[in-house]
Amino acid sequence: MIDLEQFPTSQSAKRMMRTVSPIYDKSYVAKWLYQVMGIEMEQAWQFFEELRLQAFPETATWGIVYWEQRYHIASDENLTIEERRRQVIAKRGRRGPMNPAKMEQIVQDVTGRSAEVTEQNEAYVFYISIFPGESNVDYKELVKAVMTAKQSHLSFVILFKGNASFHIRTSGRRFSFEYPLCGTFHTSDDERRSGRLLRLWVGVKPQVYYRMVSYPLCGTFYAGGELA
Repeated sequence: MIDLEQFPTSQSAKRMMRTVSPIYDKSYVAKWLYQVMGIEMEQAWQFFEELRLQAFPETATWGIVYWEQRYHIASDENLTIEERRRQVIAKRGRRGPMNPAKMEQIVQDVTGRSAEVTEQNEAYVFYISIFPGESNVDYKELVKAVMTAKQSHLSFVILFKGNASFHIRTSGRRFSFEYPLCGTFHTSDDERRSGRLLRLWVGVKPQVYYRMVSYPLCGTFYAGGELA
């Protein structure tokens, strides 16, 4: 049995009942009518709120299929909504002149991670540094996006940066010798004083080494195509 004091449950219905005579608070039929109308209004308002989200691919849900049609992207229901959004955003960002900032945005849209692009103009190559993030990177899709967006005379190198740390600790041991150590001073036959150990500091400095190879590595991509 419905408790009339806690009915209707729809917030819209409650707002409507506050605008009519209090006598309807005791009417079972009136409360049900307002409940039905309130649910309809809330569903219409929810649809209106979702409709505004479809105006941008960054927030689109059921409307992502229309963005895919606009940019001629084949819809794949097996992909997550975040992956489909990144495809649309990446395709949208390829228009206009290309520069490092534009390329960084394309890489960020495809990978979902922060990126930095540095140019080496004399070698006709640019480096893409991708920083650690929560999202998984589709390397094949990333290379495809960069190949499509870059100038044809440039080659590129993709670097994935990571965080690494290590710890160094010291430990000590004590040994007893029956014979005097080197540096022992004898002040008398019964008194011996051992030489003092010196405290030394150990410095650790990280360094990066790289070396060019004369043959193409597996999975290396050049402007003219792919070398495996």
